[in-house]
Amino acid sequence: MVFKDLKFKVTRGGASPIQAITFFENGYGASVILDKDFCRLNTSEPRYELAVLSKIPLDYPFGEEFTEKEGDKSFVLCYSTPITDDVIRNLSEDGVSDLLQKIEQLPDTPYPVHQ
Repeated sequence: MVFKDLKFKVTRGGASPIQAITFFENGYGASVILDKDFCRLNTSEPRYELAVLSKIPLDYPFGEEFTEKEGDKSFVLCYSTPITDDVIRNLSEDGVSDLLQKIEQLPDTPYPVHQ
């Protein structure tokens, strides 16, 4: 998957006016938003933020306040991958594409999508 494959949706009241969420067969996914500080980054090209997501069972005991849902998938932000331990900011479209491909190549989570 690359940046141009993402399907952005308009959001309300979040950190960004647009967001794309995608998942891979390994159970990981990504949330991509417009970098909230991109106007101050002195660049003419839009910049993005990416967070790694991990799918979890709908009945996982985190509680509703820690989980989000996208369609039939329940997920949490994942800070324990070799890719990052935080949200990655100030990304170009190519930078987002590179990270999407790395996320897609991670080993399966305990809850891969194909189960």
